[in-house]
Amino acid sequence: MNLREFLAEREKELTERIGELHARVAPLEVDLALYQEAKAVVNRPIKPDNTEGVCNDALVEYQPSSPASTALRQFLDHHDEELTAQVNEVRGQLVPLEAELAEIRRAKAAIGANRGLPNQGLVDAMVGLGRVAIAFNDAGLRATQLLHAEREKYGGPLMLAAPSPYANLTMKELVVKALREHFHQGATTRQLLEFFRDAWGREIERTSLSPQLTRLFAAGIISQFGEGKEWFLIPEGANRVGHHAFRNRTSGEINWKLPNQARDDDVPAKLRESSRPDLD
Repeated sequence: MNLREFLAEREKELTERIGELHARVAPLEVDLALYQEAKAVVNRPIKPDNTEGVCNDALVEYQPSSPASTALRQFLDHHDEELTAQVNEVRGQLVPLEAELAEIRRAKAAIGANRGLPNQGLVDAMVGLGRVAIAFNDAGLRATQLLHAEREKYGGPLMLAAPSPYANLTMKELVVKALREHFHQGATTRQLLEFFRDAWGREIERTSLSPQLTRLFAAGIISQFGEGKEWFLIPEGANRVGHHAFRNRTSGEINWKLPNQARDDDVPAKLRESSRPDLD
């Protein structure tokens, strides 16, 4: 087996396995969302029925929880925790597979692994740099749609658009997900775009992503350090709970720690102060 054959075979294995895992996690995430929505409703404070003539300040006094509502909260909490653990377990398997799939596709593009392949492989090489359709079963996303524009542009057969397991996520959600799961040490705009394309089948233009990065930056959700171009996800409540970013002199890694946890080789990583992030 030569390198091209190995890459093609491994890509096939990864896409099938990723499809299976997405089929497993999709219904779990739906159930989890329902339990979390139910918890939000149950935990909503109940105002007294008779509020006429009562000033607004007095409405902070709510009815105490009944034994029935307490039991319901416990039931919802239990299943929330159970489903969360199941979702995290599957997600933990997906992360390394998605990362490897992106590397496989970049390797195929680098060596021109699709050259000489007929029809579908040739069109894939031209418009997707070696991307292939991700295999999903009935529990996955919808079937792919035909790209008539590619036929007109390249004069080839109609190509099936690679279905993305995250077709429903916004660009801002994609950025946060990628930084949280795959780029713990940051990623440039270009790296994010390539990862969205190669691992998740989302073809996004830089001109479309840049405004979303700026919005995330302005909201304090992501940032850059010093003069670096890599985007980092700021842990939720990091500064509020006293955690700050430190860069390790030896490894260059960014870690969020309490000041008294920093070691001698940890240097405070200064967040970019400019109101205009580096989008290059």
